Amino acid sequence: FFQDKRAFVFSNAYSPASGTAPSVKSILTGKSPSYWGRQNISKPPPVDEETLVSHFLKEGYRTGGFTANSLINGGGFSDDYMKYLALGGYNTIRQSALVSDLILGREPISSLAWAEKNSLHKVDGALITKLGLEWVRENLSDNFFLYLHLMDPHWPYRNLDKTPSEKLSHVDMLSGRVDVNNVDAGLLSEMRSRYLGEIEYSYEILSTFLKELEAIGVLEDTLVVVLGDHGEEFFEHDKFSHGHDVYQEQ
Repeated sequence: FFQDKRAFVFSNAYSPASGTAPSVKSILTGKSPSYWGRQNISKPPPVDEETLVSHFLKEGYRTGGFTANSLINGGGFSDDYMKYLALGGYNTIRQSALVSDLILGREPISSLAWAEKNSLHKVDGALITKLGLEWVRENLSDNFFLYLHLMDPHWPYRNLDKTPSEKLSHVDMLSGRVDVNNVDAGLLSEMRSRYLGEIEYSYEILSTFLKELEAIGVLEDTLVVVLGDHGEEFFEHDKFSHGHDVYQEQ
C-alpha cells in the first residue's frame, strides 16, 4: 500500500517515546511525554483530557477501537469510544470461550495452558482488522473514527510462517538469561529476520484491510493514518527490545 498513488509517506518520522503507553498517549493528545511527568507517563490520559477520540465524538462521529495490546485501555485510552475492545494477555485467554474466533499465533485458543506454551499471549492482527471492518460495515451511514492497534511486529517474534517459535523469546532476553556482551550472531540474525517478517505480515494485513474498505465504498472518503508507537533495538547499544532509552532504533 506504500506504492498507492493516493499515499503520502513520511520517510523521516519518529515516535513520541520508546514505549507503547507514553507514545500512544502523546499520539492521542498531542502532548509530549514530559508533559505528564515521570509518575504518570504510562498511565491512561485522564478522562477529562481531550483526545483525538473525544474530539471526533463531540463532532458527531461514531467511534470504535480494537487493540491487540491490553495496555491501551482505561481512562482516555478507551472511555470515549462507543465500542472498544482491548485484547491481549491473560484476560484474553480467560475469555477465549466468549470470543470464539480469537486467534493467537493464527491458531484457535483451546486452553490457558495451550496459549502459554504456544503463543506467549500474542493476538494476530488479522483478528483486529477483521473486528474493525465488521464495525465499519455496521456504521456505513455515519462518519466514523476507528483506532486499530496491531501487535504483530512486537515481541515475541513468531517464525516466518507465523507459527510460535520455540527458540529464545523476549522473556529470556529481559530476564538476564543472555549475556548481552556475547550474543550468538546466528540467533540475533534470526531474530532480526523474524522481526522483519512480522512487519511484512503487518503490511499484508493492512493492504487487505484497505482493499476491503475500498470494496465497501468508504476508502475514498476516509483518511487512513498508519504509524508505529516505537521501534526495537537489537543490541546496537548493548540492549534488546524497547522502552529503556531514546536511541534511534527505538
